[in-house]
Amino acid sequence: MKFLHILRYLVIFLLLNACGNSPYQDKAIRFFKKGNAELKRKNYELALQYYDAGIKADTTLPDIYNNRGIVHYQLSNYDQALQDYARAIRLKKDYADAYFNRANVWYELRKFENCVKDLNETAQYYADSATVFFARARAKMQLADYQGAKVDLDKVISLKPDYADAYDSRGYQKIHLADFTGAEADLQKAIQINPNQHLAYANLGLLRLEQNKRAEALEYLNKSLGLNAYETYALNQRAYAYLLDNQQDKAKIDIEKSFTIDKTEANNAEAQLTRELYLLPQDAKPNKPKIERFFAQARPTFPPRKKEFFVNLIQKY
Repeated sequence: MKFLHILRYLVIFLLLNACGNSPYQDKAIRFFKKGNAELKRKNYELALQYYDAGIKADTTLPDIYNNRGIVHYQLSNYDQALQDYARAIRLKKDYADAYFNRANVWYELRKFENCVKDLNETAQYYADSATVFFARARAKMQLADYQGAKVDLDKVISLKPDYADAYDSRGYQKIHLADFTGAEADLQKAIQINPNQHLAYANLGLLRLEQNKRAEALEYLNKSLGLNAYETYALNQRAYAYLLDNQQDKAKIDIEKSFTIDKTEANNAEAQLTRELYLLPQDAKPNKPKIERFFAQARPTFPPRKKEFFVNLIQKY
């Protein structure tokens, strides 16, 4: 499932203590402040230049490394971001913000175990942060730790009782845990809080498919796509519903639209898997390594009945 919010990064904009600083540290702080101003404006290249200059003036300030890591993250320079966060943490062992920001990078690199590990560190210092626990639930879901994700979402809801995204996401975890009654209650609660919660309708569609109620599933999926016609998650679920009904022509339309919207394997492996299995020309030779790779990436998002459907299909090859 697509969580509605990506991990947020934590930026240090507070002024460093200037009392008793060396001239080199004072110079570094001036560059740090200029870099922060450009980071706020999303002028990442210029912010990077200021942070580089600050670090050249003084290599002992962890906040500069943290913020330069954020710039590298925004520029998709993930290796450099990891190096900066590691340096910030070496300089300040309890640097919760840097652990959280590094978790962003691990998630983008699909290193979900590392992501959870860093979020565990963060949670020690932000024990009442819904953002941290929501982020950790997101990573745990990718590891198929649905119970662990549910526990984190329980915490989020205790902190933010009117957070529709959390009810939506917890309902999704409960589908995987075969708690259909609990899933129904959470997803309906998400819609009650936010009637435009389109992913909650998509998840209700998935729930109905797990319950083998295809007509109702299509009603919910159509409602979801009526709210957001470009949501790949809902398009993929509707295509799956059509495939269950042997309506391959309709499934092809949804999958091709989903694939056109997002061709990245990391974000839309299900569309790529379905295209390889169903929608390539009949005389095309199946690419088994690609099928296995797409399935490995999409599998954590498949509840039991859907997983069984794709496993049986793949075994034919």
